[in-house]
Amino acid sequence: KADFIFSYGSKVTEIINNLNVPKNKVIELPSAISRSWLREINQIKINNKLRFLFIGRNERRKGINEIFDALSTFNNDKFSFEFHFIGPVEEKDLSIPSNIQVYFHGLVKDENKKKKIIDKSDVLVCPSYSEGMPNVIIESMARGLAIIASDVGAVSLLVDSNNGILMDTVNSAMLKRSIQKMLENKSKLLAMKKVSISRIEKEYTWDVIAEEFIKLIQQNLL
Repeated sequence: KADFIFSYGSKVTEIINNLNVPKNKVIELPSAISRSWLREINQIKINNKLRFLFIGRNERRKGINEIFDALSTFNNDKFSFEFHFIGPVEEKDLSIPSNIQVYFHGLVKDENKKKKIIDKSDVLVCPSYSEGMPNVIIESMARGLAIIASDVGAVSLLVDSNNGILMDTVNSAMLKRSIQKMLENKSKLLAMKKVSISRIEKEYTWDVIAEEFIKLIQQNLL
């Protein structure tokens, strides 16, 4: 019975349209972030040993089990990297080969501490089964990370081949291939990380979104 429905866009809009909501009632307005989160592009670098990062709650839909399964299958591989977890993720006695180091930082509430961990990372991994427009992706892009994410919700507005890998399915095999692709194409990673920052700066800060909202009002759409 609402007069208007705001959608993040992409597959979120598809879901709303499939509920037989008239299209002229749906207004797409993405989420955003404060400019204080933006990192200077000239500060971006790549670790010699790549650091992958997961940020999130310990929920089944976040794809944590798939991450653990994927890491366990890197045995006897030529790759060496680190994988970090931020959030209340239970530490497990994982069967991980010695060339991969896994670190659990626990729940991090301090924003500056969180930024420091993100800044030391290279790639955010977000293999969720369902999302809207994840803050963790926007935050990580603002700090200059490439992204591996599943194509759910409005994630496709943020992630494409220019700044990461968008997975059409969520399983450990697909996740392992995506991590391997990042490791094999390390020479392209710096450019991906810079695209992430530029995209957030140009399209997904609150001042930009506020201007879009004002335009909607001026166009008498609201």
